[in-house]
Order: sequence, then C-alpha cells, then structure tokens
Amino acid sequence: MSGPTSAEGAGVRLAVRVTSTAVHVAGLAPNGATITTSALTLRHHRPAPDQVETSPEEVWQGTLSAVAEVGAALPEGWTVGEVAVGGDPHTLLVWDRETLGAPRPAITAGDRRTTGLCEQLRAEGAAAHVELLADQPLDHRVAGPRLRWLAEHEPHTWALVEDGRYAVGGVESYLVARMTRGLEHVTDAAHARPTLLLGAEGWSEELCALFGVPLDALPELVEATSPAHEPTPRPDHRAAARPDPRPDLRVGAWGRTDPRTFAGLAVPVSALAPA
Repeated sequence: MSGPTSAEGAGVRLAVRVTSTAVHVAGLAPNGATITTSALTLRHHRPAPDQVETSPEEVWQGTLSAVAEVGAALPEGWTVGEVAVGGDPHTLLVWDRETLGAPRPAITAGDRRTTGLCEQLRAEGAAAHVELLADQPLDHRVAGPRLRWLAEHEPHTWALVEDGRYAVGGVESYLVARMTRGLEHVTDAAHARPTLLLGAEGWSEELCALFGVPLDALPELVEATSPAHEPTPRPDHRAAARPDPRPDLRVGAWGRTDPRTFAGLAVPVSALAPA
C-alpha cells in the first residue's frame, strides 16, 4: 500500500462504510473524486426467528480485505493520508477492550428481538418520556433497548460490561478500536443520536439508567470530521454568548491507525456520516 508520494496523489482518503449487509471501501482523491472501490458482502446468521446477527471478526477481516484491494488498485505514486469511517447506526457490538475480540455476534438492523420490550415501554407510558429526552422515536432496532435485552438475557457477558472489561458501540466505534489497536473508543453525535441514549448535552444519565446501561461502557463523543472536508466556517458574533449545547462533546480526530494492525498505515481517522 505504500508508495512514493507525489504532489498529485498525496492525501488519498480511504472511506470505509459498513452497512447492515456489506463493507464498502473507496479511495478518494483530495478533490473528492473516486479513484477505486471495493465491497465485501457480510453473512447473516439467524439464531432465532426474530434475531439477525453477523460476525464482528468477519466485519473486521472484510474491512482489511477491502482496504488492501483498494490500496493495491491506487495508481503509482498515490498514498493514503487519512481513513474515514461510518457505519449503520442500527448495528450493535460488544468487544473486549484488551484483546479486541467479541464475546458475541453483532446485532444487525433486521433484528427484532426487542420488539416486545418496546411494546412494554409503550404500555407503561415510558415511551413518550424516552422520546422527549432523546428527541428520537422509540425503535426496537437501536442500542438502548438492545443493551437492556443483553443485560436480561446474557448476564455473564453483561457482568463484564458492567466491570469495564467489555466495551459497547456501533460498528464505526468497533472499527476505530480495531484500527487503533484498542487505544480509541469513540463515536460522534450523528452515530450516537439513534441509540436512544443521547440527550441534549451528551450521553443521558436518565436514559442510560432507564435502559440499564453503564455510562462508562459507551464510546467517548468526538466530532471528527476531516479537516479537508469541513465546511468553511462563517463568522458568528453571537457564538461567544451561546453555550455549547453538548459540553461532553470533544472535537478532534478519532485517533490514528496502528500500522501493525491496519494495513501498514499510520494515518488519522475521521468520521463519515452514518451508513
């Protein structure tokens, strides 16, 4: 994947996007033009009629394969300067912070195991309060209900989540953890918003308590848009008088890839919009 840097080719952006069905990787020129692409279909497993899962390791290995294919197809002299990651916000993963191995499959968008739980919340009158705090509709496909399901049905796994050994997050958060060799556990507001755990000022203690999710298990909120792809800022003389609506939100890169685990690359990681 390495090669001599040229004025024309320096700074290729690898855009890694994982949907519920496939890994997509594109090599983008500095002007945003697509140089080459690769895609790998993900297999789904159905352990029960209402459950749809996929292998986290397959997601990771598929990402590595697609990245390698794109890297091999880059014209001579073009080098990768950045990786941007985005994922399906309806995919939930659990992984070991130390080994990065996953103790269970990823729960994907088509999974309906929490339909009954959401119906129960509606019957109890809790749905309206959840939707008010999260500014999102109650949805069986998202992380809040699914994490409560895990706590109730997989107590051994959940005990290690509560102990801090296991992290939870979306596929974008999992991939960044793998790319940085476990140094980063991050997401952004765009990926976090559909979880029903994000409030107006960051992760909501009240929503996390309702779904039984420990705050420490969730990713750090980091706005990590690529500097090369940020909109031009406009002067706003009112900004100094306006408080930050999300004080828990940090601004910066999602870390730096570790070349020992990610295709020999040591480049910044930024965010793509959710898949």
